[in-house]
Amino acid sequence: MTTEPHDPLRGARQLAVLLDGAWGIPFTRWRIGVDSLLGLLPVAGDLLSALLSLSIVWQGHKLKAPKHLQARLLGNIALDFVVGSIPIVGDIADVALRKNQRNVALLDNWLKASAQSDPVAADQPVASKTGRGYGGGNLSGSSNMSILPDSKLRAAALLFVFFWFFAGGLGHFFAADFFAGIMPDYLPWHYPAVYISGVFELVGAFALLYPPLRRWAGIGLFVLTLVVTPVNVHMWLNPQDFPDVSEAFLSIRLVVQVFLLFCIWWSTQQPISKPQVA
Repeated sequence: MTTEPHDPLRGARQLAVLLDGAWGIPFTRWRIGVDSLLGLLPVAGDLLSALLSLSIVWQGHKLKAPKHLQARLLGNIALDFVVGSIPIVGDIADVALRKNQRNVALLDNWLKASAQSDPVAADQPVASKTGRGYGGGNLSGSSNMSILPDSKLRAAALLFVFFWFFAGGLGHFFAADFFAGIMPDYLPWHYPAVYISGVFELVGAFALLYPPLRRWAGIGLFVLTLVVTPVNVHMWLNPQDFPDVSEAFLSIRLVVQVFLLFCIWWSTQQPISKPQVA
């Protein structure tokens, strides 16, 4: 009986696919990831993207990658941050440069070279991803590094939750006046609460797409949804205070709230599958 070879870069590979190539653009060979979505947030999005990318550099540090290689990984992130700050050009650069997959490929090549030069290390099984979107300089997305549940229904529910909180999180920044205006008067600090909850929604949405964090992200978003439910109930009970919103919409919103809670829990709180034994 043997187990699958250990891949020290497994988590880094999954994160790189999530950030650089999670979704294919129809009728093209191009792929986009969370990095491209973060580009919608000026400056803050580029900063968050750089912070997420640093986890791959940290993985290289834990593997004791040479200092010059770690410096090169940091250089790729810095270059993407500078270029990414340029409107439009930065969004195109995120798709073209794919810094995270490039950094994983650099670490992968270093590990293979180290294994070939060290007979002891060569005897240790390391999963090779050549031909799966990383080895040999191939930086395309990989279907073998799935970020979605195997069940199509669970995947659809997860994507629904992701886009709900991604759109809502952006709305907290671009329509802050609206969200502050619907908060009950008895709650203090309306605008800080709007911005803070917006940050939590965006962070939670992106964490949903990273399998190791999915369960905790689901718990956090479930609790967050429960916390904001009184605001929706307040709107439903006081429709006269919101003349621009129909009463039918307010009622439907509560039903959707219940459905959202179900989707959050059902799509995120599933057992983590164990590696198969051959």
